[in-house]
Amino acid sequence: MIGMAWLVPDLGATGGSFHSEVTRRIAVFTIFFLQGWGLPSEEFRRGGAQWKVHGFSLSWNYLGFPVIVFLAVFIGKGLLPHELRVGFLYLALLPTTITSAVFFTSAARGNVGVAVFSTAISNLLSVCLVPFGVALLLFPGGEASPSLTSMFLRLCQLIVLPMFLGQMLRPFSKLWLPRVKPWFKRLTTASIFFIMFCTFCDGVKAAAWETLGWNAVGAASLGAAGVLSIVSGLVWWSSGMAGFDASTRISAFFCASQKSLATGVPMAASIFPLGGHIAGIPDVSVIVLPLMCYHFLQLALAARLADRFNHEPQ
Repeated sequence: MIGMAWLVPDLGATGGSFHSEVTRRIAVFTIFFLQGWGLPSEEFRRGGAQWKVHGFSLSWNYLGFPVIVFLAVFIGKGLLPHELRVGFLYLALLPTTITSAVFFTSAARGNVGVAVFSTAISNLLSVCLVPFGVALLLFPGGEASPSLTSMFLRLCQLIVLPMFLGQMLRPFSKLWLPRVKPWFKRLTTASIFFIMFCTFCDGVKAAAWETLGWNAVGAASLGAAGVLSIVSGLVWWSSGMAGFDASTRISAFFCASQKSLATGVPMAASIFPLGGHIAGIPDVSVIVLPLMCYHFLQLALAARLADRFNHEPQ
């Protein structure tokens, strides 16, 4: 998507051939509508009672992860350009994945009900917690700080409304939902790719990458690999210290250590609509680069670990 945006930025940029100012919103609605439609209500209810593990996962999503990244960014301040430091701070504030965390939990014989509930609650809480974290870390008292109320309302329309509509449709589609559900992942992935493409087209048109170039991709990848290694190790260790049984520990690991690209990319476009035009805030395409790198690496690690967990005795 980055390469295509560099080659044909006029296609996906705002006002371009794809009319991304409209089609990007349709893609965002599609992602969260499908997530709400595909969210198994029965598993959600079964997993809701285990508040200890949900508290564990949410604490890592919104406390442990941000603290680790904040310390890493502060200590390694001279190793990354300012634009990528903003991107890593934004990455740290995001909720966990829904689809991949539940999928890898199931593949590793973890507690699927716990994973469904934890991931859904994490994404719903992001509507409040991510804007608050952004205002606290990235707009600390600045005059250009966006209104928390306006961010909250935009994110409700972006995340809560389509997920709610998807859940409302679920009881009426039980007979034919299994036939169409295999397409959910394809449509979600295509929508994410389209949003990423349009985001980077805007970045290229705004000359946001002239001072960064491909070196930023390498730096973001190395930084994401370091963060993933540290967080994954600490999450697995602390889940054992919490005394969870094997299946619950697997669920807690995937829910606590992952970050959502499906939520993060459209949320960034909503929270940073003037990225690149406010002092200290880079273009949205630069902000989401660490998230893109982290997401790719977390999927590779999760696939390897899920296979390992699946072959270990419970």
